[in-house]
Amino acid sequence: MNSANEEKIRKLLEAGLEACLKKLSSVSPGEWTLESVRVFDGEPAEAAQAGGAGQTAIVRVTVQGGPAFNTALLLARGDMTHLSGCFIDDQVPWDGDSGRHVVAMLELGNIVLNVLINSLLKALKKSSIPSVPAYLVAEPDALAEGLAGPAPFTLIAAVFTASRDGRAAKAQALAILPRTLSEEL
Repeated sequence: MNSANEEKIRKLLEAGLEACLKKLSSVSPGEWTLESVRVFDGEPAEAAQAGGAGQTAIVRVTVQGGPAFNTALLLARGDMTHLSGCFIDDQVPWDGDSGRHVVAMLELGNIVLNVLINSLLKALKKSSIPSVPAYLVAEPDALAEGLAGPAPFTLIAAVFTASRDGRAAKAQALAILPRTLSEEL
């Protein structure tokens, strides 16, 4: 993919994600900020390391039936409580690594990844219906293996921060496109 196409894709996704995070900031207790959007050729393992050492939580949404590609929301498992608290008003206390955290992360992933998916589908001038979000926890290498598809890949990685009460945590929205598909953008 040439640098002009990479820049076009980056700007398109940046605009959609910034609007999404601005809206999230207006309706949730946290402040959501887009840090960066990168478009690059690489392997899913590179991006899966974003959660840091140890177990990473992931919300995965696949796109099939037309253009096929994978998307994921990656976060350090230890940040799940904070991200949940930035997303949902926590007047009822959270009970550790509960199902409520998982539901909050599934919904956050659904919102952010659908913006990413719809921006890409719009650029491709194609339509598709994404899968139901799936929640997984694993080591980064195992996650990368589960995200892979037909190689070589173009990766789109958008890092954002959620802040509340003087604490911040990062998460990464990731799209893994077969290079043949990214060349259509």
